[in-house]
Amino acid sequence: MVTSNGVMERKDLQHLEQSVLKAPEGELIGRQLLTVDTSVHPGAEAYAYDEMTRSGVAKIIANGDTTLPFVDLDYNRKSVRIVSIALAAQYTLQELRAAAMSNRPVQTEKVEAVRRGMAEKEDQLIFTGDPKYNIYGLTNTPGILTDQFTKTIETMTTDEVLESIRKARKKLTTQIGFTGTKPVLVLPQDQYEELAGRRYGDTDTRTLLQIINEYNWFSDIRATQALKGIGDGATDAMLMFNNAPDVVKLILPLDNAMLPQENYSTRTVVGFEERTAGAVVRNPYQVLRVSGI
Repeated sequence: MVTSNGVMERKDLQHLEQSVLKAPEGELIGRQLLTVDTSVHPGAEAYAYDEMTRSGVAKIIANGDTTLPFVDLDYNRKSVRIVSIALAAQYTLQELRAAAMSNRPVQTEKVEAVRRGMAEKEDQLIFTGDPKYNIYGLTNTPGILTDQFTKTIETMTTDEVLESIRKARKKLTTQIGFTGTKPVLVLPQDQYEELAGRRYGDTDTRTLLQIINEYNWFSDIRATQALKGIGDGATDAMLMFNNAPDVVKLILPLDNAMLPQENYSTRTVVGFEERTAGAVVRNPYQVLRVSGI
């Protein structure tokens, strides 16, 4: 119930809060693909972590041989800033009076727009970061692998598409310690639709996406507009990465918390805040960005 003076009661605020937290499947793609770490205190200003590289190859030794090879683990101590994402919905006094008169909850369209706005910003931080705040994303973290297609997916033959994707994936799965890994594949919406809609041939009605899924190359294949135009030369790019938590995870100290409502003479403001450091990549050699797709 909304009171006649424009103050929302707790159940109305809970109704709005649930509208923000229930994101549709098409939103928050980055969060769905990553392990979410909520262990960091919301009051923290930065998140420190160790970026790891390793070296060393096992060898066959003779009986009694004491010259054992060693694995060298090199850690680079890094820190990333934790920032607040915030957005608010504003209700006029008359909108709240109308809701009170009809004994109905306030309309959720405005907070649904808040949810979409928060989701878009979160995905932007996960995939491309924010240079203003020195936050890197999956596509531009220093040290990740990069590659470039000589043709776009649309202009390739069906066999060329499959072979290009196979070769790109091989850069991740042939690394020592990661053979057998099934990375995640993320594409811009246009290229995803091309794979999902193009048939392999006149006598084979399977789509390219169906064939790739049958090959079992990837643990998941998703689409997001966050990858459009972010490749070298402002081309579209796709992303392949190992989404194990020791490779990358989303740091989320505070998840879409509703702020206290602010009541003014003719309007009420309901804000939401999220605190995040975006995607923290500990093993950048298990992330591959392919431009020119």
